Amino acid sequence: MIILLNICAINVGVSVGNCAVVCQVFSFVDVFFIIDPPVDGLGDYVEGEVGSFTCISGLARCDIQVYIRHGFVGLFDVVWVDASGVVLSVVSDGVCRRIGGVYLRPELGVSKVVEYLGPYRACDILIGDLNGRHDRWGYVADVCGHNSQGRAVSRELEDLHFMVPSTPTHDGVSVIDLCAFRRPPRKYRTSHRAGLPHAAQIIKIPADTDILPAYKRARWDKIEEAL
Repeated sequence: MIILLNICAINVGVSVGNCAVVCQVFSFVDVFFIIDPPVDGLGDYVEGEVGSFTCISGLARCDIQVYIRHGFVGLFDVVWVDASGVVLSVVSDGVCRRIGGVYLRPELGVSKVVEYLGPYRACDILIGDLNGRHDRWGYVADVCGHNSQGRAVSRELEDLHFMVPSTPTHDGVSVIDLCAFRRPPRKYRTSHRAGLPHAAQIIKIPADTDILPAYKRARWDKIEEAL
């Protein structure tokens, strides 16, 4: 059986409250890449308030936490994880597809862009906060060197044969939250519904499974009709 899964990547700015809001606003999402995840008073990463989800990426020394709806955890494998991101694999239309979530911090610098994007070379889809501004993604604001990092990110994505879909600007400034892909998802969109400075990147992909989506609410009206 093939089901459609919604996957979201969004930067919550180390806030437990932002993480909870995101999961409420995007309640239809099945997999969250929570970027710059919540921390405690000591600055250590902690698990966010995400309801009926399981964190599969671990909490230590990783700038992204991955939460998957309980019933779908078995569909994904963690292929790779380090300080800047996570790569998952899922069987989609009979093919193993890799999805990378990445966070390139603004202080990373141009010289490190190629190194940090290297582990995502085998990904079909790459989503996250790349902290690079480029005129391809809207008006460029020369803030904290984002111009140069944006050029480096754009060049590396092109060298890796990733396509970046047309992305709307936010408040008239080039976006830094991007989706890039080799094999396009079934659907892709951005959303500012959570009211955060960062846009949510939302993709929809097919997944091969024998699991029924039991979390969905029963349609008692249809059951009555059938009876």
